[in-house]
Amino acid sequence: MRGSKYPNIDAFKARLRITNTDISKALRKSAPQISNKLRGKSPFTLTEATNLVRLIQATEQNNLRRIHGDKWVHEWTRRWGHVTDWTSYLFFDSPVSIVTAGQPEVFADFD
Repeated sequence: MRGSKYPNIDAFKARLRITNTDISKALRKSAPQISNKLRGKSPFTLTEATNLVRLIQATEQNNLRRIHGDKWVHEWTRRWGHVTDWTSYLFFDSPVSIVTAGQPEVFADFD
């Protein structure tokens, strides 16, 4: 999403195919409200931020279960074990690269 205030959320949305409609349902807000929040036009409440973090984590975990089966926890730890504060990571950190073993490093284009 161009113009988003949260590039790490954008990266997860793109990679996991999470739509604003998905976020809207999880946060029980309208699509325009979600759009405004993601662009920084209105703030996320702590509850909304927590629920968005949970949505992203659950979607990623389900994706890893689908791809890696019983070894999904190992893959989760390999990819995300370094993240100790998901709210800060998603809402306040600078854009991150996505690195998959054996694949070139990819940076999302947020311009």
